[in-house]
Amino acid sequence: MNILAIDASTSLLSVALQYGDEVNEQQTEKPRGQAQDVLGLIDSLLAKCQLGLADIDLLAYSAGPASFTGVRLAASVLQAIGMVHDTPIAEVSSLQALAQAAWRQQQYQQVVVCNNAHMGELYWAEFSIKNATPVLQGQEQLVKPDALPNVGLADWVAIGDGWQRYPESTGELLAQTRHYNAEIRASATDIIKLAVQQQQTSKAVDLDPQYLRQADAWKTLSEQ
Repeated sequence: MNILAIDASTSLLSVALQYGDEVNEQQTEKPRGQAQDVLGLIDSLLAKCQLGLADIDLLAYSAGPASFTGVRLAASVLQAIGMVHDTPIAEVSSLQALAQAAWRQQQYQQVVVCNNAHMGELYWAEFSIKNATPVLQGQEQLVKPDALPNVGLADWVAIGDGWQRYPESTGELLAQTRHYNAEIRASATDIIKLAVQQQQTSKAVDLDPQYLRQADAWKTLSEQ
């Protein structure tokens, strides 16, 4: 199966292409202006594998909760491709992708993800690994730093950039965890892995990115 995936949910823009059993990926660290690079990365990977967009069997992207701009960018690009070529699209949780990266890189069995959601809030989710795939325990949440879930974390590894964003609120919980790894970052390779596992797709016209807040609630940086 040929799968094209995009992760634009963080400053690390990545595009991956699975061709048969081989996965090729290209990345660029770009906090802003990712729209200028994403199509070039796609074209480069397709050329490397000698494929065209019509040869892609499945599209996938990091569908949030994460950066509104990045998630919309990936969704818009794949929506256009999917509509032209009638290609199904897998929508993968950005938080689950980070948990998948933690398993791929360090084989952590239980991770608690805490990501910066901006606007004074955090994204929170807990995942346990089953059959090499992170399974959500409970639900993904958008919470205020002073309202984090009061759960026992002695056996859990903490990942995500939210822990350091509000240390006065997260410090006590972080101290309970087994370990904190600030280096784990998800990429489009993790999106491909989860897209294959979930076996659930959407039509291009039916994409439903997840923000856990209303789209009109987002503010410009100058307003935050």
